[in-house]
Amino acid sequence: MTKAILLIFVSVCLVSPGKSQDKAMDVCTLLRSAKSHEGKIVLVTGFITADQHSTAIGSEGCYRHVIVRYKSDSQPHDFVAGVEDKRLKLDPRPFRVTVEGRFQRRVRGPLGYFSRIEVTRALSWEFIGEKKTANPPVQKPQ
Repeated sequence: MTKAILLIFVSVCLVSPGKSQDKAMDVCTLLRSAKSHEGKIVLVTGFITADQHSTAIGSEGCYRHVIVRYKSDSQPHDFVAGVEDKRLKLDPRPFRVTVEGRFQRRVRGPLGYFSRIEVTRALSWEFIGEKKTANPPVQKPQ
């Protein structure tokens, strides 16, 4: 009897889809169906843009962005460092991320309304391409 219950439990765990198995959507897909995602936890992938006032996620071929907000002490250090490198313009390469968080399609701001993701987990992040040095090495005359 105990083995049967254990076997059923393991089978259900293997068959049931978990959040980590959900496929991440890009920003355009999220915004096209914003009403149906309102207030829900979403998994989004895209490229980070940041300046001194805001951080947003966008995707290729999509002119719209979604503001991302997160607590830096609750996210991985490398994710936060990558966002700050974009904010300070220390790295010009595209910074691709996948984040999980609660989506709000209409948040009031000082200049109107915007969409936002309250990030609960940064799942992946990477700079795309080779990093180029700002100043090429100086060659000494011979």
